[in-house]
Amino acid sequence: MAIRVANVGQSDLRLSSQVTKRNFLTALSTGPFSGDVVGHWRAFFVRLPAGYAALNQRFAMLGWDFGDTGTYGTTQDWVTRIPGGASATAPLRLQVQDNSVAAAWPGSEGVINSIPQFVVDTVYMVVTGVTNTGTNASPVWRNFAAVCPVGGSASSQVGATASGASFVTGTTQRIFNQVFIRQGSIRTPQDVAMEEVVYVTGDFPWDTANNRPHHDALQALAGAGGNPFLTYEGLIAAQNAGTLPYSNLRTENGGQGKGRAEYRFTLRSLAAGLTNTGATAGDLTEQGTPGGLADVASIAPAHFLGGVPSILETGDKFIPGRGAVAWTSRGTYAGGTMALERRWERVATGNALPGLDWASVDVMSAGNWTDTDTIPVGGPYRLRVRDVATPALATASEDWLSGTRILMHGQSAMALSVRTGFGGTALGPNLVGAQVASGAQGVVMRLNNMYANGGAGGSYAAPNPVYGRLRSGETPAIGHGAILFLNEWHVHNPGHPLMICNMAINTHGMDQWTANEVIPDGDATWRFMGPATPTVPGAANGNDSGVVSFFAFCLGGASGGFVDAHMLMWSPGMSATDTGRAAYRAAIDARFSQSPNAPWLIIPPWRFHRSLPDINAGPSVRNRHVAFATELGARGWLGPSWQDVVNDGTGSGHPAYNTAPGVPDSGPNGVSDGNHVGQGRLGRGFGRALAWAYDRRIKAHGPRLVGAWWRDAGVRTIIELELARAVRTLDGAAVYTGQFWVSTDNGGTFINTGFTAALSADGTRAVLTSTGGAWPASNVRVEIHWVNPFGPDELADETNAEVTLRGLLYDRQTYRGGINLSTGVRPGNVLQGTSQAGASVAGVPVQTRGAAKLLATECFAGSRTVTVRMMAADGVTVLREKTLAITAN
Repeated sequence: MAIRVANVGQSDLRLSSQVTKRNFLTALSTGPFSGDVVGHWRAFFVRLPAGYAALNQRFAMLGWDFGDTGTYGTTQDWVTRIPGGASATAPLRLQVQDNSVAAAWPGSEGVINSIPQFVVDTVYMVVTGVTNTGTNASPVWRNFAAVCPVGGSASSQVGATASGASFVTGTTQRIFNQVFIRQGSIRTPQDVAMEEVVYVTGDFPWDTANNRPHHDALQALAGAGGNPFLTYEGLIAAQNAGTLPYSNLRTENGGQGKGRAEYRFTLRSLAAGLTNTGATAGDLTEQGTPGGLADVASIAPAHFLGGVPSILETGDKFIPGRGAVAWTSRGTYAGGTMALERRWERVATGNALPGLDWASVDVMSAGNWTDTDTIPVGGPYRLRVRDVATPALATASEDWLSGTRILMHGQSAMALSVRTGFGGTALGPNLVGAQVASGAQGVVMRLNNMYANGGAGGSYAAPNPVYGRLRSGETPAIGHGAILFLNEWHVHNPGHPLMICNMAINTHGMDQWTANEVIPDGDATWRFMGPATPTVPGAANGNDSGVVSFFAFCLGGASGGFVDAHMLMWSPGMSATDTGRAAYRAAIDARFSQSPNAPWLIIPPWRFHRSLPDINAGPSVRNRHVAFATELGARGWLGPSWQDVVNDGTGSGHPAYNTAPGVPDSGPNGVSDGNHVGQGRLGRGFGRALAWAYDRRIKAHGPRLVGAWWRDAGVRTIIELELARAVRTLDGAAVYTGQFWVSTDNGGTFINTGFTAALSADGTRAVLTSTGGAWPASNVRVEIHWVNPFGPDELADETNAEVTLRGLLYDRQTYRGGINLSTGVRPGNVLQGTSQAGASVAGVPVQTRGAAKLLATECFAGSRTVTVRMMAADGVTVLREKTLAITAN
């Protein structure tokens, strides 16, 4: 079906957001473009009714209705129109009006005098646009117009001279707003029918021998000529791939030119033809009085109407499974289609992926097709599907990634680790201008309304997923924590895309989620967990779904969600019991049933600006995280605890995330993340920790206590702490003694006073020297960061936290922020405690040196020769030494 004017002046079709012209001289580098300087073109099929021959006006079909008045006389309007048969000026000839240069073209009032007059009741394809017929470096611009009757011969006309400079560079021209006109004196007449509208960024295939839009391409679209018939999608895809078969095609700008459909409407019917399938958001809606437009029998050529298969695109276009899990693609096909083929290829080269060139899809049934393949890690990829009998009936889906997908759990500190502030958007903004690393690719996902509120009068509003694309070299409006997370992951996994799904919500505890409670600050019908079968929230209320259920639906469909790994830091609301934690894990597994054995990366809580007795200051919540990792067995990965994160000033554990030192967050304790010491430090830490989880050769955890010894066993005033690898402070800061804690009741309680702290010359040991006499002979234990360093007792607010934290101890890694340190100085992994609480558990016991121990602190593969030394109790005297060959895998 098509759409026709049923009653003149009653209604028309308008975009939800109008299109303003871009500067054509600005090179494009997204999608299919790679530094290309291109114009634009648009096309549609139209049929003029018999009565048109008696009309004496120039009627608009496509353009911008200035001021909603039907006027096309300003310096900002662009319109494609056809005069009535009784018009004194070019009756029934196409006109293209560009008033931005105060004159139409190619002749007076836009008369196109070399194209044959239209014949009423005949269907024509109309194409108009502006093309760069030169090169990227030296563009030459030509306006053009073309028509081709369906099944007939094409005609075209090109502007004799280059387009006006003001038009080429201008960015205020209003270039596309509506289909049909209902107001003013140039209203579209009754029974004019239109179908298959497209607006394309790019250049139409150009015939260099005849200096015109290529007639073979026009006729392929109009179902004529000796070449395979093409839809707009097929033409653009073949042009981008450089596979159009026509002679005399241009070779500049990467081959046959490039194109991207920004707006694509079938106009198949008022009910189903107004949705935009192009790259830029914006649907058509009927405006005016309903009844002005009506459906009519289709006027487009048959190859537009059937045989072109569709591809069902997921919102994220991300294939999880780390290249090892089968992925099922799916779509639809038209009646009469007997066989389909699919092909996976690299967007950058157009080359097929190994083993994934053209091959038959697995299943075709009742208009639906599916195909299951294992897609290798990487991307961006393109999926093509075509009709075997008529390969020109083809479609393509761009920008797919295959890699690792993780799901983040927790409350506000976790939620804000990769997004910016409660008042920000679901994913951003990017306040520090962080750039995606070269070669890195990823996706960030969250619901736009985690609480399902915000409707009229505070009523229910259904949430929707929001996907943010992280592309190599770009600076997206996404929280810089997520960008730096991807960048650090990419260092260790080049070419391996990452998807970060942020499911954390502020304030609420794990047990509330497990109990499927209503979210207290959300809509009364919206719950944390939702049903075990993943479900989309309803339009009227959230009773049928919930946060986890909807996330699972978005990440796998009704059959169950799929993630490669979970990542959790939940403070202070981590369940206090093993049964509570097990119940939460089981509830998640039930909804993410396609990945019931996915591992959990458990991050013990990072530094909060809190002091005892606040639960976030001590180790009790960290201890629950350690216990959860143990309870998970092989699925539990215990990550590092970062005690050097600068907070946003409230002490809540929200990482600092604002823009620069001179632009702090609001409030008396204003701090920022201009030096990547808050959200940036966490993002980099996440990336390294996740990389470590899959490759234990990576150092993501800080040095930790291997053992503690009395240097003076008979006196007990000096404790040596073995740290296993060399540590240092940042920028030469003095060692902060308060990071060390000593217990004299076997780990029940600790204090960080009554001693001094220093480092050995080689930085592998810390030495604690009592300032108040001997420690007891038994039950002495030592811990690091038993309480978060620099809470309010020591640091009134966070203003100076960034500098103060430099007195902590770090290993020699250099991957985490701050970026304002001395040349060559960057923080790596901060010294780790046990993150445990309780007698005989927290910290390590201080012992008298006894039998020699063999310590191994490096993970490697292959063969090495090492020197093993047996030391005397003084830790200095070498008793025996031997060279050994070690082979590891």
